[in-house]
Amino acid sequence: MAASASAGGVDVDETVAKRYRRDVPDGMSSLQPVHLYMDGVFDFVHAGDMEAFQRAREEYGYAHLTVGVTSDAETEAFTGAPPVLSRQQRADALRQIKGVDKVVCCPWIITPEFLRKHGIHYVCLAPSSSTLYR
Repeated sequence: MAASASAGGVDVDETVAKRYRRDVPDGMSSLQPVHLYMDGVFDFVHAGDMEAFQRAREEYGYAHLTVGVTSDAETEAFTGAPPVLSRQQRADALRQIKGVDKVVCCPWIITPEFLRKHGIHYVCLAPSSSTLYR
């Protein structure tokens, strides 16, 4: 018989819980949320962004999605143009999207230290991420 754990006062069979998770990082119970991360400029959030957020969360039955927003200065430095909306305006728009659990300021290039600081297990890339600015 599989082990059972309590989630919010409800006993959940561990094998049933794992069935709803694509992958459980080493040392984690399947009853803990997987922390996912996506980042970008998000100047005028659009349907493609929202679909990317939804698809990232659908990979896991129990996930926490953190979205990083780049600074105005770094956005201009890397893209050659300033964003239309300020970082605060872009972050405020992202906070209104269902499925986005947390919005953080992020560097253009994320580091292992940044991921550890925010407790991120997986970085999710949108299909358009192959068009990186140079």
